[in-house]
Amino acid sequence: MLKLGIIEVGESDYMSPMILVEIAGKEPRPCIDYRKLNGIIRTEYFPLPNIEERVEKVSAAKFITVFDLSKGYWQIPLSKTAQRYAAFCTSFGTYRPLRMSFGLKNAPYFFSKLMAELLNGLEDFVVPYLDDIAIFSDTWESHIKHMETALQRIKRAKLTIKPSKCKFAQQNVKLLGHIVGQGFRTPSEIKVQAVLEFPTLARKPKYVLS
Repeated sequence: MLKLGIIEVGESDYMSPMILVEIAGKEPRPCIDYRKLNGIIRTEYFPLPNIEERVEKVSAAKFITVFDLSKGYWQIPLSKTAQRYAAFCTSFGTYRPLRMSFGLKNAPYFFSKLMAELLNGLEDFVVPYLDDIAIFSDTWESHIKHMETALQRIKRAKLTIKPSKCKFAQQNVKLLGHIVGQGFRTPSEIKVQAVLEFPTLARKPKYVLS
């Protein structure tokens, strides 16, 4: 985070602890415990997009492109005041975040507002959900124009996308836990895996012949 310019060494009269969160099958993830800070700062609400509405809207399209912003929260700079409040400590020093931190209760609302303003007026062919952006069209020609329009907005905002997580001009894509496209939508495999693997009981015969 220091090398990326996300944080800097520094002190503050506000301080939250950093902890490691264990994730099955992955390396431990460092997280800042902002519970006490979140308990005293004012909540600034902004509606998060409705997932069901987004999935239904995109599923009817014939061509779909999905963009994933690279570490979306870290692309948002913090004010000096916010840096002071969001400072954190570790066993080897104290730091101030220069970019929006995960765990702050207003972070998703602020990011949702940012994306709504960034893509305002493009609702007929672009829908965002936090750092995920879906572009959908009925013809190849219109899809090329829609992608160009969306990318120009992203470029002007100086946001970056993660190429490895992007899918361009697909007939079916994975979006918000669903496989969508060509007028169809189904839950992704991970959503139904537990149901498919649930053990079944052997049926006990009603009558036993001697």
